[in-house]
Amino acid sequence: MKILQTILISGISLLLFFSVAFPADNGGYAGAFLRMGLGARPKALGGAFTAVAEGSFGGYYNPGGLPRNLSREFTFSYRSLALDRNFNYIGFVLPLNPKTKTGEKVFNAGLHLGWIHAGVDHIEGRDYSGYHYTDFSSSENAFSFGFAVQPMPLISIGFCGKILYNRFPKVTREDEALSSKGLGFDVGILITPIPKLAVGILIKDLRSKNTWNTEKVWERGTTTYDEYPTIFRIGVAYRLLNDRLLVTADFEDNKKQPEKFHFGVEYLPVKTVFLRGGLDVTEPAFGLGYLFKIWKFDSILDYTYAFDDVAPSAEHIFSWAFRF
Repeated sequence: MKILQTILISGISLLLFFSVAFPADNGGYAGAFLRMGLGARPKALGGAFTAVAEGSFGGYYNPGGLPRNLSREFTFSYRSLALDRNFNYIGFVLPLNPKTKTGEKVFNAGLHLGWIHAGVDHIEGRDYSGYHYTDFSSSENAFSFGFAVQPMPLISIGFCGKILYNRFPKVTREDEALSSKGLGFDVGILITPIPKLAVGILIKDLRSKNTWNTEKVWERGTTTYDEYPTIFRIGVAYRLLNDRLLVTADFEDNKKQPEKFHFGVEYLPVKTVFLRGGLDVTEPAFGLGYLFKIWKFDSILDYTYAFDDVAPSAEHIFSWAFRF
């Protein structure tokens, strides 16, 4: 076991080294809001959540983890961003344990529903003379549905479909909104080869794209497709000190952007308090979590302070989950 821990620590140290060598790059292509990471806890772990994949955020990071949830969870997440941007999430996860007529359990399964909303407000509209005549706003949305099964104790496989909807108001010749619709898919696997060790694999944004029709905007409008980069992620997570310490790391790659490395650590000094720190490529993040009771529900309130190399100020991320 000590040899295995040494190998894991060495591998994670290499990931941490490479995370400093490669810069962050989420923009430049369609679907950037789906590459920003999600939730206070995953962001505090540097986005290294592919092999953790717990709770309602698991549908985003790795749908293969859905059958591993022990309870239903409903989550709200709010992310405060600079430059009049907003980023919010609502998610629900439901463990399924079907049984035969004789009462024997068939296998574990899991269901996920989620809504990601990103937008920008106060975009100044100006005419050819530079006169400010109105303010615009834009929004991007992803409505997700995930399902996963655990055919054997060591492995679970999940699928997540996404409906993509973008909207820009007041941009057509009739002063109407211009919108696009699209579909996308994620496939994830979670493997636990030995106790305390998890390996996650994710293929994200398969065939994801936005379809735009500009006939109402331009005199010779046409249909345009904006394809999302397909992302491959692999992650490892290991638990130590009777599950009080979690160490996790991810490698991320796609054909259009640089490789990315994510690293995170979570520690429980007491059963109700979580201390977290991580490195999302070159951007450090720090977070806290607190577990408490509300009526009959277990409630978890998480906060993360994350640095941003692009924006002029850091991000504040809040998540509130209810388990029942």
